Amino acid sequence: MAETAVKRNPRRGATTGGLLLALTLALTACSDGPAEGDPTAMACRKVELVDRETGETVRGVEDLAADPATGLLFLAALDRWSLADAMSAEAKSLPRGALYTVPAEALVRAEAPLVVSDAARETAMMGSFHPHGLDLHRSGGEATLAVINRAYRPGGLSQREAWIADPAIEVFTYRDGALSHQSSIRHPRVCRPNDVAILTPRRFAVSNDHGCDAVPDWLEDLLGLGRATVVELNVEGWPEIAAKVLAQNIGFANGLAAGDDGRLYVAATREKAIRIYQGGRGDTENRTRKTLRRLRLEMGPDNMSRTPDGRLLVAGHPSLLSLALYRYRWFGRDRAPTRIVAMDPGGRREVLVDHPEGEVLSAATSAVVLGDHLFAGSVTDSGVMACDLQQRPASAD
Repeated sequence: MAETAVKRNPRRGATTGGLLLALTLALTACSDGPAEGDPTAMACRKVELVDRETGETVRGVEDLAADPATGLLFLAALDRWSLADAMSAEAKSLPRGALYTVPAEALVRAEAPLVVSDAARETAMMGSFHPHGLDLHRSGGEATLAVINRAYRPGGLSQREAWIADPAIEVFTYRDGALSHQSSIRHPRVCRPNDVAILTPRRFAVSNDHGCDAVPDWLEDLLGLGRATVVELNVEGWPEIAAKVLAQNIGFANGLAAGDDGRLYVAATREKAIRIYQGGRGDTENRTRKTLRRLRLEMGPDNMSRTPDGRLLVAGHPSLLSLALYRYRWFGRDRAPTRIVAMDPGGRREVLVDHPEGEVLSAATSAVVLGDHLFAGSVTDSGVMACDLQQRPASAD
């Protein structure tokens, strides 16, 4: 989900744009869509997390990645409500996000809030860190972790905005239990980054959820313009960066998933669809990308991952209006639906989680499967949801 830069008159500007966006969503997505098939009622519970250094409850695990080799989950967390409040107040400093490494088994066994440490804080990475989407790719004994950083820098007195977006892709390696920061990649074509997919340790696909010019995000959404893009960054010749557009004219490009079959899966949230392109990990040719297929969903898809059996795991939003009201704290809305769907290559779907009121975790934006459990995070809710895949009712089989 995208953030909006706050101007010098932040509350008025953000409110005007936000209300117009809410009106648009009300016209296009007034009610929750029906679940695709019969949802499987699994045993799910929330595990709260507490930051070891700050003592604060961890909120906003917008995306997470699983590493079967180590049994770890990598969590990208940022308290977006605290960030929005600081920006509206034109604070001199902004809250920093965190990158947590958590053993999946610890989440499964936790009977109290789990204390976690920010792995990014312990690296040499400095400056603004506001993590969003992330991806993990393992080759042998070393894993590459790429994280969208929606960083900001002060605008200065001569600028219209109190804080200027300065996004980057942060690249880490994880080896022998240690996370090391390798590089910060910035490029003009990475303007509204939402998610990243690692094609190779030196090639990355990045989704921009809006266009890169001066058209405000809220106006793009209001008019229903498909101006989002997916770009590829090649850093084989680092520090030189080669960039090219892989896909364009998308209605809010969100989560990405790179398949070993040479395909790239793109969540088009406003279109309530997943677009499939040639251009995944198995495709190294410099070819023009085209849409191979477009799969319609009864929800706005967010982040995606792969299940051990090769299916696409999609966290999504049945009601974009409910999501907007909850996300921006309008009209007292304090929950939003969560739906998680597994999809096979033929497009057949199984609803794994369908919580119309966000009973366990509100507005889940990401999900992964590791072992016998499904884990999910939310853009604004606290903690992580853990669901036991083995505890399904007999009627669901």
